[in-house]
Amino acid sequence: MFKNFIAIALGGALGACLRYAAVLLSQTIDFSGTITIFLVNMIGSFVLGIITGTCSSGTFQLFLSMGLCGAFTTFSTYSVRSVTLIQEGKIGEAFLYIVGSVIICMLFAWIGIILGSKLMK
Repeated sequence: MFKNFIAIALGGALGACLRYAAVLLSQTIDFSGTITIFLVNMIGSFVLGIITGTCSSGTFQLFLSMGLCGAFTTFSTYSVRSVTLIQEGKIGEAFLYIVGSVIICMLFAWIGIILGSKLMK
């Protein structure tokens, strides 16, 4: 069981670093914070879908899903960004971000699961 905690911690460290790299990259190409978080959540949903479709449960699956994807995409960031947009009076952008994130990320997760299942055949 201890090796599972280590795997999740290492995956989490990698996921957090990848998320930070995405933020730094977005700043160099002048993306807004909203777009960056949206893209990270889309990519993370897709990758987690593939992992779900291809990996059986075990230490490596925990490394990838709970660790890597868990730290790369965080719902707390989504929630705080949504509230911040509303507080800034950007109601239209907040609505598009909230609804778009849920629908598109679920779609990408579904596509990832289908693709991952096909890759395993």
